[in-house]
Amino acid sequence: MRKLIYPFIMFFVCSSTISFAQDRFEGKVVTPETEKTPQVVIKMTPPRTKQSPQQITISDDEGNFQFNKIEQGRYLMEVYHNNELIRREVVDTHETKEKEIELVPER
Repeated sequence: MRKLIYPFIMFFVCSSTISFAQDRFEGKVVTPETEKTPQVVIKMTPPRTKQSPQQITISDDEGNFQFNKIEQGRYLMEVYHNNELIRREVVDTHETKEKEIELVPER
């Protein structure tokens, strides 16, 4: 009986540890004129030393975006609109859970 319970307990402990290591990161893409920008691609790239995959999402019609189950840590966040890189910055998802990305038009 003890041999059957031990693997079950270990599975539960490991799966709960993994779920706590992941979090949610969300935000909104806005411009000074419209206050919202749909169809913007946001790419989160972890450091090369991390074994996490790169994650990509697209903002909705209101400019909102979200990453579910993203590991906490530092990421290179790149923002693309019409296949053009328009912003790049390092974001720490451990410290920041929400991000407003303001797109400044070119002059």
